[in-house]
Amino acid sequence: MKNRTLHNAFPIVAAAIGNRFGVKVSVGGDQAYTDGKSIQLPAYEGDDAEYQDIAWGLLAHEAAHIRYSDFTLHYGNSVLRRRLCNAIEDVRIEYELAKDFPGTRLTIRTVIEKMIAK
Repeated sequence: MKNRTLHNAFPIVAAAIGNRFGVKVSVGGDQAYTDGKSIQLPAYEGDDAEYQDIAWGLLAHEAAHIRYSDFTLHYGNSVLRRRLCNAIEDVRIEYELAKDFPGTRLTIRTVIEKMIAK
């Protein structure tokens, strides 16, 4: 029942958080990303007890991109270069987010630990 409540509530809460910051938040699909104006979060995976921890961490991470990333930068045509630059940018924006919102350190660390474990 707890997971069903989360399943129903998460899109509403995520949208409310996004609305507060002037960003559209959508839940669906299987990826998390942002285009600088909206955030897409993955859909709830039925019986995944860890979804809540991961979902909040992904929301914080993508919101950090919107807050701290420069979406006008282009890293060229090299896939390797884009991936390396994105990895560095991920670390940078999470560091900046944690300075402004110290509680997000635990949220993001939890996501990283769970992703490594999988």
